[in-house]
Amino acid sequence: MNKKAGILVSFSLMLLTGCWGRQEIENIGLVVGVGIDIKEEKLEERKRPSLIFTNQFVVPGVIAGEKTGGGSADKKPFDNLTLEESTLFEGVVETSNMTSRSPSYAHLKVIMIGEDAARSVNMLQLLSFFFVIMMFAGRYI
Repeated sequence: MNKKAGILVSFSLMLLTGCWGRQEIENIGLVVGVGIDIKEEKLEERKRPSLIFTNQFVVPGVIAGEKTGGGSADKKPFDNLTLEESTLFEGVVETSNMTSRSPSYAHLKVIMIGEDAARSVNMLQLLSFFFVIMMFAGRYI
């Protein structure tokens, strides 16, 4: 009897382990490209230059080839969002605030860094920021 009860309890526990951290794909903004540059004007005047931070989001419906009623036939399969912030972290947080979907950097393929940004920003800190974001289990901000 104890063996049957143990098997029943084990089976019941396996059913209770659902996906509590699940995110619907419709609520996630898949970022596939990031561009970082420094605002050209006032570059010499500011101690901390303002960053121009661009995210490229995938539009899943256009990539899948869905027919949209009333939309243009030549809609691009991506949306770009450009912000100007003083730090990279502020740019990522503001991106989350400005979009209806939580940005996910799990599918990030390209990080483009402008020449001025590459000369004035610590590249190790810049790239490690994205590596840390991509290593988190949730990957949503």
